[in-house]
Amino acid sequence: IFFILQKMKEFNLPEDPSVKKLIRHLQEERMEQPSRLLITAQGRILLTDFNKEIELTPLQKTVFVFFLLRAEGILFKDLPKYKKELMDIYSKISNRTSLETIQKSVNDLANPYSNSMSEKCSRIREAFMKSIDKRLAEHYCVNGDRNGLKRIPLDRSLVEFGEGLY
Repeated sequence: IFFILQKMKEFNLPEDPSVKKLIRHLQEERMEQPSRLLITAQGRILLTDFNKEIELTPLQKTVFVFFLLRAEGILFKDLPKYKKELMDIYSKISNRTSLETIQKSVNDLANPYSNSMSEKCSRIREAFMKSIDKRLAEHYCVNGDRNGLKRIPLDRSLVEFGEGLY
């Protein structure tokens, strides 16, 4: 309901005072708990409690899974240390067969002087923000202070990987 009301507001559809009151009430209402998250063997990202799939590119999925597996977080300057791990994840998720193409994409991701990792984190944020309430989406986004540890704050007890994955 909240999503529909927000869309009404975005598209400037007529609202009466009771609709405005309902929107305010829903915004102030205590937010729900985050959904359980399933990463399927095919690499699909499902919020099972919300019955939603989050659409990401294979490289964005790689970044998302990488940060889910690194609950303690990482510094972007340390990305070169994780090149092999990123390569393993991307190889499982991507449908690319060219090792050279996979290596180039992962090299860009693991390069702390490239903007590639930050771009992928932004696209992940965007996908979750479009799909669920912004307050809940924060649980699934890569967060952290500038030059500090970056991590996904989601409680890992809510995360499940499909058979044969991680």
